[in-house]
Amino acid sequence: MAIRIFCTIGAAFLLIGVALPQLLYPLWFDQGAFAACADVIRRGGVMYRDCWEVRGPLLPLLLTLPRSLSSSAATIHTFELMWQALTALTLGLLARRMFGRLAAFIAPTLYWLMFASLNYWATVQAEGFANLFFVLALLSLTHKHRFASVLAGLCCGLLFWFKYPFAIFSLLLFIAKPHLTTLQSPPSNPQSLTPNPNAKILIGLSLPIAFGLIYFALNGALADWWLHVQYDIATFNNVPLAHRWEWLTGLFWVEIKAFVSHGNTPTAGWKATVLQWDILGRGYPFIFGLMGLGLLRGLRTSQYRRLALIALAYLAIVIGLNIWQGHSYRYHFVIWLPAMALLASAAALPITTPHPKAWAQLQMGSIFGLMALACFGLVAAMWPWLRDAYDNVIVQRKPIAQTVSESALADYDNLARFVRDNTSPNDSIFIYSDVPALYALAERPNAARFPYMRWVDEAGDDEIRKRYTAQLLADLQRSRPKFFILSRDGFPWPEAKFIESWKSQPSINTWVEANYAYSGENGPFLVFARK
Repeated sequence: MAIRIFCTIGAAFLLIGVALPQLLYPLWFDQGAFAACADVIRRGGVMYRDCWEVRGPLLPLLLTLPRSLSSSAATIHTFELMWQALTALTLGLLARRMFGRLAAFIAPTLYWLMFASLNYWATVQAEGFANLFFVLALLSLTHKHRFASVLAGLCCGLLFWFKYPFAIFSLLLFIAKPHLTTLQSPPSNPQSLTPNPNAKILIGLSLPIAFGLIYFALNGALADWWLHVQYDIATFNNVPLAHRWEWLTGLFWVEIKAFVSHGNTPTAGWKATVLQWDILGRGYPFIFGLMGLGLLRGLRTSQYRRLALIALAYLAIVIGLNIWQGHSYRYHFVIWLPAMALLASAAALPITTPHPKAWAQLQMGSIFGLMALACFGLVAAMWPWLRDAYDNVIVQRKPIAQTVSESALADYDNLARFVRDNTSPNDSIFIYSDVPALYALAERPNAARFPYMRWVDEAGDDEIRKRYTAQLLADLQRSRPKFFILSRDGFPWPEAKFIESWKSQPSINTWVEANYAYSGENGPFLVFARK
């Protein structure tokens, strides 16, 4: 018993240790946008009325908690790792109820290591936080309680506020409910059983959506939210089917390979001094092997066939959600991870039919062998970052903030320091670029509702672009930021041309030139001071 406890504690420390380099990850584009909107909400603002973001409002709302505790990026990553630990444990409970005791070890371990080996751009994303509610929705249906179906629906309603298409996951609940009832424990009170679980799922689904709409209406932001939805539809959902098919048959598969190889855009893009390791395919070939074995073992056993198909359907739905988004953003694949881990855990199904002892031992040996190789590949992917983190934090005793100033994001740190040194905490600034993390780094409020400006070029509807331009001008005229900051061409990515974007908005360009004077350069940024 003592040996088992010691091994469990040792394994837990190892799993936690693999993820610790994420605490050094910086805030980049997406994380910066979420953090900027979280700060606006903390100051009493309302999403879309006071801070615009292309995705749903739930993640910025969640990040108000770590942002209330500290302005450090490490606080956000600590919060996320705690969230992911809860997701892994919830997944373990689901795997145990579906596929047995050994599955309860395989599923959370694989999920945690897959998430721990992601790079900085794939962390603090809506997909990662949404995973808890995907898993919790299914787990709820395995319990016989009068509110179980309502809770499952609630999870899907919350998924809606991460990204609107995520609510489609509720379709799986209607399919899975009759089959997951076989896992339910006998109720203590027979009258507590729900006669119509599908109706309760719909009630649960509608509650968070209705509450959110009422919140926007009471705060005078319902029109702003609806305009945001129209922007999303015009810009992302109106992609022609032919284009989607071309993306699916071409770039989609390239992106899958890149995600497996690098965990997303290569992390060396942040810190080129650290090598990217790809040993044993980062463990993914063996995870795919476990998934295939799990599906085969589940389909061969009548007792588990429907449960294996539910795990497969879960994976199919999140793949469909990924495809429907029609983008090459590799962090979209993060919603696959719990479904992959769940299906892989089915490989450890109990042997229910008589087999020769040698055959049973061979099966279990194959499962443990695949699991060991998968874990080794995932841990090896993070080894260079563990070594770098140890050298910087333990050996050299560098503050975490210093790691940003020594990376490819040093320009962010330099501008943030300039802003802090030349403004008071109540002074607002506006940055006409795609660097929303600077508002969080500089700890200064945004003068407008737009933390980034790619919508000027990406908006799929000219009328919406005009309305957003009018809103931006009104915000700037009202707030009169101390600095208007513009990024040079080629920053923050090679194709970026925000000077041209600025000039394509004559009303913004004219107002800035009339009210601001060129102050100087700060790395790739042009700084204009209020006259």
